Amino acid sequence: TPTGGIIFQGYFASNNAQAVFSGITGFKENTTNGDYAGALGFHVRANGAVAYEAVRITSTGQFRSGPEATSNRTSYRHQFSSTAGSGDVLSLQNPSNSDGQGIGLGFWARNTNNAAIEAAKIKAVIDETQANSSQAGSLRFLVNSAASMTERFRISHHGQTQITANNNGNPIGLTIKNTNTAGYSHARLRLESENAARYADIWCDKPNEALRLAYNSSSSVYIKSNGYVGINKSSPDSDLHIYNASGAKLTLETADNADAWINFSGNSNEMSFGFDKSDSAMILANNDGNQNDRRLSI
Repeated sequence: TPTGGIIFQGYFASNNAQAVFSGITGFKENTTNGDYAGALGFHVRANGAVAYEAVRITSTGQFRSGPEATSNRTSYRHQFSSTAGSGDVLSLQNPSNSDGQGIGLGFWARNTNNAAIEAAKIKAVIDETQANSSQAGSLRFLVNSAASMTERFRISHHGQTQITANNNGNPIGLTIKNTNTAGYSHARLRLESENAARYADIWCDKPNEALRLAYNSSSSVYIKSNGYVGINKSSPDSDLHIYNASGAKLTLETADNADAWINFSGNSNEMSFGFDKSDSAMILANNDGNQNDRRLSI
């Protein structure tokens, strides 16, 4: 493949010995007859090693930098590579030393008038620049909303995340989606504490067709689409279904001077069953425990 270039050479020792330091080459990219697509390579040399191509600009404008500059590994418009353990592949820096300085990576497109518009931005902000352990930074994600760059997501230095939205009349939130259609393709949100020694899960439980709440993988609560709630029961057959193999119990607890009632309501009447503190008795009554409507007192 035809190649032409410039070599940079000079003295590297006190005895006037010379060596090649770097070079620039232009070359034909292919072996196809009549195809003159060409690329530009930039070569550098480490001490004790031979020169190598560190940067290449291809005939399509693709920019490659790093140890794999000679190979189109990603087929992306630009490619940056680094050997394992040799540091960041790409570093973006702001030379200011004052708090609140941001380093942004912007993503741009064009509008219908062919003017450049920013679609989204990832912004790293140094929140505290003191030369001690109080240094702190945050990562922020901005999007173009009504022709204005608006922050929608933030990760603070202590790991706290914040989602910000302004959506009139529509819900906002976080969606976790499992696109697999197999039988146990759940979607799950896990909350961990004590370095994962304790955890709680919120499931979109496909096999049981329910929202499931679980703590340390046990004591699940199932909420079905029809509103039925099962405690330790994945298929409740009533509004509230409690299962415990060693005996189920429902407790209503109030302050010492208060009553506790269970109300049974229809469209036009109501029955109540509960504990009346003033009488120290179990009561069955109409109209939410009304004294004049009592039917049974134990």
